[in-house]
Amino acid sequence: MARPLGQAVVVVTGASSGIGRAAALGFAERGAKLGLCARGAEPLEAAAAECRPAGAEVLSTALEVGKEEAVEGSASSRSRPRRAARRDRAAVVA
Repeated sequence: MARPLGQAVVVVTGASSGIGRAAALGFAERGAKLGLCARGAEPLEAAAAECRPAGAEVLSTALEVGKEEAVEGSASSRSRPRRAARRDRAAVVA
């Protein structure tokens, strides 16, 4: 049984523009908690700011997701034991 989006944490890569940004907004409107990642801090924070008015809890992290050490470092510095729903930006059409 799928978890309702209002109880899910969704990580969106490439969230600062294009389909990643659209996916982030779509998940925000459906009540998901969001972890947004992209390379550029400024456009990423703009995307996060667009998601918050929908009531979404948003954590944004500027990093290069192609570099495993950057992803691992970010995850370990913020990790709490919990399950997360993960959707790659290419696999989600909002």
